[in-house]
Amino acid sequence: MQIAATVVPALHLSDAITSAVVLLVILGFPIALILAWAFELTPEGLKRTEDVDLSKSITHKTGRKLDFFIIGVLLAVVAILIFQRVHLKVPTPTSSIPGKKHCGASVPKPEQR
Repeated sequence: MQIAATVVPALHLSDAITSAVVLLVILGFPIALILAWAFELTPEGLKRTEDVDLSKSITHKTGRKLDFFIIGVLLAVVAILIFQRVHLKVPTPTSSIPGKKHCGASVPKPEQR
């Protein structure tokens, strides 16, 4: 939906297209949910869930692969964030105007309070 919200104005398309995408997602989600519940993807193809022998099911192996993939992506993101914090020290600006020093007029000094 975010892609449609970005692409539709860029291509000067009608706002009705964004509404149609939202409607299709709302209608398609329950259908996809029912199909995912009723069928299982096996190496031999798509089969009804009740026709698949649990001892031959590969859902556990697929789930473990997805777990390791997600953990790997999360570790990569954490490593990038740590690298940015440690090695790429970017100085924070103290003033919005380059070359102008902060006068501190808005902050009262302790002896003025």
